[in-house]
Amino acid sequence: MSFAYTIRKNLRRARKLVHVASTPGYRAAMRRRIFPTIEHEAMFASFRFDTVIDVGANIGQFAVTAHCANPTARVFCFEPHKGCVERLRGLAQDYPRLTIYDHGLGAQAAQFEINVASNLGSSSILDFTDLQLETYPGVTVVGKETIRVEALDKVATPEMTQGRTLLKMDVQGFELEVLKGATATLENIEAINLEASFVPLYADQPLATELIVWLDQHGFGLAAIYNVDSGAGATPSQADCLFLRKQEISGAGV
Repeated sequence: MSFAYTIRKNLRRARKLVHVASTPGYRAAMRRRIFPTIEHEAMFASFRFDTVIDVGANIGQFAVTAHCANPTARVFCFEPHKGCVERLRGLAQDYPRLTIYDHGLGAQAAQFEINVASNLGSSSILDFTDLQLETYPGVTVVGKETIRVEALDKVATPEMTQGRTLLKMDVQGFELEVLKGATATLENIEAINLEASFVPLYADQPLATELIVWLDQHGFGLAAIYNVDSGAGATPSQADCLFLRKQEISGAGV
């Protein structure tokens, strides 16, 4: 692991700790050793939502940020990893507008074996590539777990698309499968935020270009890019991409 990468990572963690500790809405999460994704505050500063569908909720880092930025919004969290689900349920005691589902989302109902990573946020149904291990040194597969996924179109309730709705995905290469199982629900969604890769970090994953084309064909255009990350590499490897319905892009910032 490069010295410069280690320094950058530690400085980023330190800044995050200070910010989380100084933000009242985040303190309940912090007491549970859950640190909200403050890197998404920039998006929420420009866009407000009434409902958030959080796919790949992990232990609730994004959910807490979404809740604090949109205090009246309901946040529906989908997470298949058992350990994460337990922590999400505990978190919901402090943030009651969170609703927890103990399964993932995909193109159809199925069971998969997930690669559990040493840093849980990198866990994926897909296999790690050598490039992943080079770009994010220290992140390794530490186990496997059988998980269940459902199609969003099959499990979505009317409450999940009340008002202005954001679909967020952080599913480590499984984005296109989630979208294929959500084509009907997408008709009632105004915005999609997903972590897209520019290089293959997971085997057979769709890259950013393929996701952009698919979403364009289904009525969404790329509106903003946040949190470009290079890991230990020299070129960008992934970023958070915000897509809006095409008719809304000219009026972005609502």
